[in-house]
Amino acid sequence: MKKKPRHHQQLKLKQKQIGDNNNGFTSLSTLRIGKGVHCHAVVSGFGLDTYVQAAFVMFYSKCGDMGAARQVFDRMPEKSIVAWNSLVSGFEKNGLTEEGIRVFYQMRESGLEPDSATFVSVLSAFAQTGAISLGSWVHQYIVCEGLDLNVKLGTALINLYSRCGDVGKAREVFDKMKETNVAAWTAMISAYGTHGYGKEAV
Repeated sequence: MKKKPRHHQQLKLKQKQIGDNNNGFTSLSTLRIGKGVHCHAVVSGFGLDTYVQAAFVMFYSKCGDMGAARQVFDRMPEKSIVAWNSLVSGFEKNGLTEEGIRVFYQMRESGLEPDSATFVSVLSAFAQTGAISLGSWVHQYIVCEGLDLNVKLGTALINLYSRCGDVGKAREVFDKMKETNVAAWTAMISAYGTHGYGKEAV
């Protein structure tokens, strides 16, 4: 596996420090400092480095500045799975679900195969738009490709089927999960409670 360059590790550390000092990536001061780090990376000659660019797509997405995230992404000569996932997740988490879904399709058209992290974000987007048929397609893809139904992915599927009213499918996913946590149990209980299955919820 290709080792990430030292300057990428330093920039990631700097971003972590920014997040720690500002309680995450949400404040304007954090965004301002992050833009300063970005400018420094460009001036230092690392502006076109794939790892560095992916880190800034992730940073701007977490800050909610999707315009900047998209600008960095579009300038990447080689778009990594991390960059694609960050952009899809960023749009979804910032309420731009249709754009997130559009980016997902662009990713597929580029020939890059999605991974579990991709599907967690896009399933959430499908759930918000009520696109159960698309969510079912993702479910089938996961099964056919033998992807690990981890806690995050399983919970995303449960939330999708719950949002779309298919509690039976939600339970089917829950029962097939090798590992569950509070989030998965909460999603399943909520599915039952929301759709009038009080006894099952208890």
